[in-house]
Amino acid sequence: MNTKWNMVFFMFLGLTGAALLLYASLAACFNKRDKHKYFALSAGISSASASLIILLGLNEFSRMLNILMRPYSGLSTALLMQLAAAFFSFLLFFKGKTSSAVRNISVIVSLAAVFCLARNYMIITRPALNTYLFSAFLIVSAIFAAWNLISINKDLTLDEALTSNAGAVIISVYGLILLIFSLRVGWLEPEDRIFSFAKLIYGSYAPIFWMTAVLSFAVPLAITVFSSVRKKAVASVICCASFAAGIFLLSVLINQMPVLNDSINNRFIF
Repeated sequence: MNTKWNMVFFMFLGLTGAALLLYASLAACFNKRDKHKYFALSAGISSASASLIILLGLNEFSRMLNILMRPYSGLSTALLMQLAAAFFSFLLFFKGKTSSAVRNISVIVSLAAVFCLARNYMIITRPALNTYLFSAFLIVSAIFAAWNLISINKDLTLDEALTSNAGAVIISVYGLILLIFSLRVGWLEPEDRIFSFAKLIYGSYAPIFWMTAVLSFAVPLAITVFSSVRKKAVASVICCASFAAGIFLLSVLINQMPVLNDSINNRFIF
């Protein structure tokens, strides 16, 4: 498989697994139902699959060890955190009732896994991506996905207006960071630029960028804001599906970035 596609699925499945683990951990705190266990299983499968995509893509055992034994590198920490997320996901699934300490650690691990994904891209594209900006971008994405699942499964007995307002705030923050990220591309000097602002807005990357904005921001915002639409079960499913599709396209877009000149063969995987 092409290296960039390896990284697209690593990023997408890694984010999916982290978001599902975050939801499963929070849902386990909010109610006593076992429904969250199945989301924990899905989280474990997603995170494990993300790890396998990288490890099996290396083809050689020595290269696998080389990646895993370099915790200071971006890919190594991202990979190790995905393995940790998979471990805690399966722990939540198989153990059933867990202590509050395990649930709290699972929440931290899910957010740390997202941060390490962002850190990997910061290291290999420095200084094109800002760690804190991109980390916030991905973390807010995971939080919104978890909130969607909490809303669909009614894990919290909150007022409908309060639930809708919370979702609107989260997705608005996501949209704001997306805007800042896009503008920052235009502020960078040519030698630091991941791709030109013109190429992003109306050039060759424009279709992916605008589809990302529509699917991950515009559609979820519209469904979240209009409570009459939000009350329909199918609308919540559409919101989740649209956001997931948008995040996948975001993964495709981010992985179009050129890497540092001194990286091995200009490949993301190193």
